[in-house]
Amino acid sequence: MPKKTHRVFSPELKLKTLERMRQGETAKALAAELEIFPGKIFEWRRVLRERGEFPRRGRRSLADALDAGASADDLETARRRIAELERKVGQLAFDLDFFRGAFRCTRCGARSVAMEVRYGEGKDERPGVIWAWR
Repeated sequence: MPKKTHRVFSPELKLKTLERMRQGETAKALAAELEIFPGKIFEWRRVLRERGEFPRRGRRSLADALDAGASADDLETARRRIAELERKVGQLAFDLDFFRGAFRCTRCGARSVAMEVRYGEGKDERPGVIWAWR
């Protein structure tokens, strides 16, 4: 009966469904019509009783955040933290790709060989080690 995909119902539909239930229709019949579990309707009723409205979904605008009491400093701190976490995710994705490639090479029987290479010329030469697969 219920579908396994995540669906989002509008606050208007939730209110209409709860009004129909208040008028005498059963939660089971309404749930079958909407293809959801009856417990979800009772959850909507509980949220409406506790909060008086259904929470909005999606991203809040800057004006909404400022109206909610967030200061400009809080928002700037949050933006810096988001940028830091995005950089970290990028580095982790890079590392994951590297180790997947290394694991793939070890599974196929390739052996690693360390080769010493030199970068640059003259007094700025820096020795380094690079790993190559053979």
